[in-house]
Amino acid sequence: MVERDVIWSQTAIDQFKRLLFFWEANEVDKKFREYIITRLDEHIKVLLNYPKCGKPYGISKIREFVFDGFSLFYLVRPKKIIVYLFWDNRQDPAKLKYLLSNSLQN
Repeated sequence: MVERDVIWSQTAIDQFKRLLFFWEANEVDKKFREYIITRLDEHIKVLLNYPKCGKPYGISKIREFVFDGFSLFYLVRPKKIIVYLFWDNRQDPAKLKYLLSNSLQN
């Protein structure tokens, strides 16, 4: 099995932080926040073991890995997985295309 690193783009980091800040500001249960963080960690481990488990997204080599109402948009490289976007699937899809496009350009 090939060892890979997971690299998060600045856009992915920013989106994840915004979601955490939103939950905190709106008093979302701390146990739920911890649950999502734990689930994210579990799914990153799945990606490391099965990097192509996400479905292809669009015409690029980007893949989408969906879990618990969230998506990770990522690219598989020989020695790394690049997470371009962490996405709450309840958001506006037009915003998704904009953020993903910008993240891919950086």
